Amino acid sequence: MQITVDPELTGRHVEADGGTQVGNTNFASRAEFEGILTGRKIVQGDPPWYWVEIGQLSVKPDDFEDEFVWCEESYVYSLD
Repeated sequence: MQITVDPELTGRHVEADGGTQVGNTNFASRAEFEGILTGRKIVQGDPPWYWVEIGQLSVKPDDFEDEFVWCEESYVYSLD
């Protein structure tokens, strides 16, 4: 796994379809997020998957306690 910073992404206002754990189970469900891209990006796997980090979350599931979320790049949409 490789983490890089892409300055062109930093500060963009986005919404994203992501996932979150369902309670104390081993299951996940779809979740909506909105926030600001940090610029951090992960390239993982072969073929590669591209993940971007979103912070300053203004929309997230009620029980989502993290300050940041990683979302697969193709499910992230610019609001700028």
